Amino acid sequence: MKNERLKFPNTLKKLDDQLRINEEQWSSKHFVSKNYIRASKRGNELQRQMNPLWEKMYHTLVESMKELCRTLPIEDERYCIEINLKQHPLHCEGLHIIQTRHFHLYLECTYNYDYRLEYSLYKCPFEEELHTLLKRFSLTQIATQTHRDNYLAYFNRCLQVQPNEFICIL
Repeated sequence: MKNERLKFPNTLKKLDDQLRINEEQWSSKHFVSKNYIRASKRGNELQRQMNPLWEKMYHTLVESMKELCRTLPIEDERYCIEINLKQHPLHCEGLHIIQTRHFHLYLECTYNYDYRLEYSLYKCPFEEELHTLLKRFSLTQIATQTHRDNYLAYFNRCLQVQPNEFICIL
């Protein structure tokens, strides 16, 4: 099943000033040094071996979670923001991020060249499956669950300020 590109929710309005700032950052001619690139060259042997595996397992986790989200009957619950932060010219730590109304997964490479997965859940109907997948893919070693106050407002704000190219309906 293919992702459907954005049909923006009628209940939300884009925040033009913030959206413009995000778009300007994406089109910046300045580029920062990316931690994941430095890690592939300067990290210790274990980091150089494991970091690509962590990223591959992250993508497998994301695909599994997207499949679960596609089963949700209400379209508004299938909105998704997915960004490859490796392509962002000004983001040095971030690798990938995916957000839905129910969960947030963020993979980064720290200044110490360690990969780290941060995740949040909000009334997630797949919470048990997520924890099972984290264990199955050994991602519990690098994962930290965080709590966001008023996650739904946070997600809606992200929808309002992210360029449409990153938003889809699963």
